[in-house]
Amino acid sequence: LLPSLVIFLANNRKRYSSMHRFSILAILVPVFLLSCSQSKQGKYILMIYPFTALLMGEILFGFTNEAEPSSRARRFGSLFAGLFGFAGLAAFAITFLGLGPGKLQTQIAPYLKPAIIASLILMSGASLFAWDAIRGRARHFARDMGITIGLLILTFGTWGFRQLDSHKGYRKWTEEVKPIITGRQVYFWQPNHLKDVSAGAMIYTNNLTMPTIRNIAQLEEFSPGTLLAASERDWPIDQGGLTDAGRAMFITIVKMPVGGGGLILMQKAVDGGSYSDH
Repeated sequence: LLPSLVIFLANNRKRYSSMHRFSILAILVPVFLLSCSQSKQGKYILMIYPFTALLMGEILFGFTNEAEPSSRARRFGSLFAGLFGFAGLAAFAITFLGLGPGKLQTQIAPYLKPAIIASLILMSGASLFAWDAIRGRARHFARDMGITIGLLILTFGTWGFRQLDSHKGYRKWTEEVKPIITGRQVYFWQPNHLKDVSAGAMIYTNNLTMPTIRNIAQLEEFSPGTLLAASERDWPIDQGGLTDAGRAMFITIVKMPVGGGGLILMQKAVDGGSYSDH
C-alpha cells in the first residue's frame, strides 16, 4: 500500500493542508531518526501508523464520495485486486501446495492454519476489488480494503499471535531457568550504559528485579553461588574491566539462543572454577 500512497501524495502535493504536512513529517522524522539507531525493531515505529492510516484514507476518500473518474476507479480497483491476489496466490502456493524452500516450509509449519486462512482472505479481498472495479462501484473500495485488512489483523492478531508467542525463544529460556532462579536474586551483566536488555531475561520469569551490573568490581564482590545472566553477545567482550580472568569466575548453567542473539545464566564458582559451555 505504501507505494500507492507515495504516488498519490506526489500527484496531489498542491492540495496539501497543514494536516497533510504534519502527518508526512510525523512519518518521515521517526523513520529517519530510528533508522540511524544501531538496534532496530519494527515496534519502534508504531507511532507512525495512525498518521499513515490518515493519509491512506485520503486515497479512498475520492472514491467513497464518487468524486474520482470511473477510469481511475477501474485502475485503482485493478491495482489492488492484483496486489491482494498476488499475495493470496503466493500464500496459497506456500501453504496448500508446499512450494518454496525447505527452510521456509519449516518456519511456516507452526503457523500453517492461520497462514491458510490468510491466503483465503487475501484472495477474497482481491475478488471484492475486482468485482467492484468491473461494476464501477468505487464507493465500496474503502469497505473492501477495510474488510480484507481487518480480517488479516483479526486472524494474525489473535490466533496467529498465540501460536507465535508459544514458539518464542524467551518461552524456552523461561522453562529452563525458572526452576533455578525461583526465589533467588539474579543479576544482569550489562556494561554498555547506552542500552539495557535485561528485561528480555526477566520476561515470563516473574523475577521483577534483576539489578544491572556494569563493571568487574561489582562481579568480584559477588559471593559464591550468586546467579548472573548476560547476553551471549556481550559476555565474551572485554568491557567494564571484564577479561578472561573475570569470566573464569563464573560457570555456565544455561545457554540458549533467544531472539537475534542469546542469553546465558551463570553462577559464581565456589572455587573460582572455569567458564564452560554445557
